[in-house]
Amino acid sequence: MITDQEARHIAENPDGCDASELFDLFGYVRLSPYRAARRLWGVAPGFRPVIAVRMLGDYLCYAIHARLCRKYGRICKAQTSEIKCDAIYNTLPREIRW
Repeated sequence: MITDQEARHIAENPDGCDASELFDLFGYVRLSPYRAARRLWGVAPGFRPVIAVRMLGDYLCYAIHARLCRKYGRICKAQTSEIKCDAIYNTLPREIRW
């Protein structure tokens, strides 16, 4: 399990992290979505933390898949996952975008 500080560091720019770091953040946010959102971004009025964390979790799954596909030479599959990442990113709340 990663610390809150490590999770914040990865969440600031997941695109700059490798698959193992993304997997660590995925475990962190999926274990307790509300707690993770509160610790990573705080909870502002109108911000729906659990939905945001679940969307981030979906993004992380596709990002991990894309990195592993590229690692093993499956470029077309990686590109498909990257397109899904872009679509999810565009729907993330502004509070958690990087």
